[in-house]
Amino acid sequence: MKHDSPQREATKLVKHAYFPLEFFDELSQAKTLGDILHSTSYWIKEIFQSDRVSVALKQDTQFLSLFALSGNEAIPLERPIPIDNTLVGQVFIDEKLAICNDTSNESLLDCQWLSEGGLLSCMDAPLISDGKCFGTINIGHHDKDHFNEQDARVLSSLVSWIAAQIRVQKQMIEMENLANIDPLTGVLNRRAFIEATQLINSKPRAFDKNHALLIIDIDLFKDLNDQHGHLAGDEVLIALSKRIQNIKRKQDLFARIGGEEFVLLLSDTTLNDAIALAEKHRAAIEKMIVQFNNKELTSTVSIGISAPKETDNRFQDVMSRADAALYKAKNLGRNQVCCWDDEML
Repeated sequence: MKHDSPQREATKLVKHAYFPLEFFDELSQAKTLGDILHSTSYWIKEIFQSDRVSVALKQDTQFLSLFALSGNEAIPLERPIPIDNTLVGQVFIDEKLAICNDTSNESLLDCQWLSEGGLLSCMDAPLISDGKCFGTINIGHHDKDHFNEQDARVLSSLVSWIAAQIRVQKQMIEMENLANIDPLTGVLNRRAFIEATQLINSKPRAFDKNHALLIIDIDLFKDLNDQHGHLAGDEVLIALSKRIQNIKRKQDLFARIGGEEFVLLLSDTTLNDAIALAEKHRAAIEKMIVQFNNKELTSTVSIGISAPKETDNRFQDVMSRADAALYKAKNLGRNQVCCWDDEML
């Protein structure tokens, strides 16, 4: 027996004379997950003539997060929704559509929030594709008993198609993330760092005097590999990356750009503060001990620093100066921080 597509099924079931095929066109052409979610919330609200539509996706084991919202803001975008004791959470866990005909008479937390916002009925459906539930779609209306079984069939036929689009976009995001991550250390790779600085390359003034670049290089790393083997070197690289990530500020960009070479792009900092932060990283790495094959491995780093100049035409100018400062630190005996100055010309 031949089954109708979700689009054809939705067209047959919907109670309106004209079904907006633009909805399917928009989702098919969406280039980002955000585009899909925002189009979904807008068109579902139109299709069901509701007061509110929100899309919640899994945040972690305890919460769902709202990623798109159209209409009534009884539950605002910034408010996380607990999976426990909420209708949305029940639908996500049970993977079954649910209708609440009177939110004012319901103890579930999100139903209470909707009721307080003037929405007295709601319908929630799981977004399931390829056996995985990504989140839910919630539709709210100001009248009690607004949604019925026909509405449920229409929404069910739509959400499977929507979920498939979400799954594809999430897979693309995961693939892109994998392409941007150094597989050994788990930090950004050179490709990702270069892409992140494209704005700086094209608009030098976007990289202002509140930034500084640190190039961090492990001292005598080849000797470590020769003496203890490449697996030992890998363990040092991993440990060093974790140590820097534990110390670095949230707003700073950290990446591995070569074998034993890393960069740390500092924002909202003065040059003196950048030097102090570099020294903090250097000292922390000097104290680091890596256990490998019953041996205690230690290492040090040399760090070169450069701040932007008014004469810079591209980000590469800043990197070149930081690299020159790094080699000065190496030549002065390693395990130290060196800041570029005009005398290095």
